[in-house]
Amino acid sequence: MQNEDELRILAAAAIDDDGEYCLLREWNKQWGGEHTDMKSLEDCGFMKIKSAGRDPLTKQWFRRSVITDAGRVAFAAVKQ
Repeated sequence: MQNEDELRILAAAAIDDDGEYCLLREWNKQWGGEHTDMKSLEDCGFMKIKSAGRDPLTKQWFRRSVITDAGRVAFAAVKQ
């Protein structure tokens, strides 16, 4: 069973046309709890990392993941 924050990430990715969810982190700041939730979803196989890096213009770090078929099934099961 996923926590509410993880379910929000799955929901946002499920309704996105590309199935993506992107996190941003400000320069010289730490990743927050949302990053931990996304990594947990990736570890469960519900999300798969698509790309990560730094935007050279804003210096923000990003992490983009895409929902997997297993993630869609898990989200649909909870949604019912």
